[in-house]
Amino acid sequence: GDRKSIVEVLRSELSGPRAASIPADLRAALAYHLGAALLELRKLGEARSELELAVRLECSAFWKMRIRIALGTAEHRSGNTAGSLKRLDEAWADCEKCGVDAYRPRIMTNRGATHYQLGQFRQSMSANTLGLNWARRVGNLTELMFAASGTAACYIILGEYATALRDADEAMKIAEVYGDPVSLEKASELKSWTHYWLGSYDTCETLAKGAIERFGNWTMTETRPRLYWVLSRARHGVGDMKGARSWLEEALHLLRRSGDPEDLPGVEIEILRLEGESGDDIDRDSRIVQ
Repeated sequence: GDRKSIVEVLRSELSGPRAASIPADLRAALAYHLGAALLELRKLGEARSELELAVRLECSAFWKMRIRIALGTAEHRSGNTAGSLKRLDEAWADCEKCGVDAYRPRIMTNRGATHYQLGQFRQSMSANTLGLNWARRVGNLTELMFAASGTAACYIILGEYATALRDADEAMKIAEVYGDPVSLEKASELKSWTHYWLGSYDTCETLAKGAIERFGNWTMTETRPRLYWVLSRARHGVGDMKGARSWLEEALHLLRRSGDPEDLPGVEIEILRLEGESGDDIDRDSRIVQ
């Protein structure tokens, strides 16, 4: 409700009778916050439209940078990875012009997330590591937390599990300090997956169930279905096919409700694989292709 009110107020200011007299940087700031609020509301089309208008304003390099970072996020969430990388490159150039190093970690970790989405895990690791180093350099614990989560995710994919746990632990400690439930849930998910791949199924389940119990009544996040997914994997690891299917159904329900385009196909395919293992669906191959 608060964000919707913010959107209404910002739109009123930007289109009202005094709009023409608003100084360029203040207008850019208002437009940036309008786009950011629309992103939080998951109104990607509206956010992109407002930010595209904002980036054309004659404003300082600082606000150009902020707007382009937000545009990169909008493109990333829309699945336009090329557009996301382009906007982040432009934001980095703006950062060079205005000399505000505090935003370098965010640009790099966002770039890492886009490379991760593309399956370019080495490039993602490189970008996240740069983000981590810049966060330490400028003393930004929030960005350090995001970057550590990014490197942990890459280390899991690359099979470097001890290092993944190290970085996930660092992200979790910072999130505990800030009392940030979204980042705590994410760190718990990363640690759960790491223990799954190590074959520590009991620890994996304890971490994932603990996160669900602690954050289950919190705002829905992209992490929540992944906690159910990793629980399914852990149950499968100990031969509990019924339990594995049950947890996957929970993940599927949440993904369909949220419209998540990233994890939904993977969960649907995994359900078909479980059906095949249990002999429930002999036509699973054609359904996977569909």
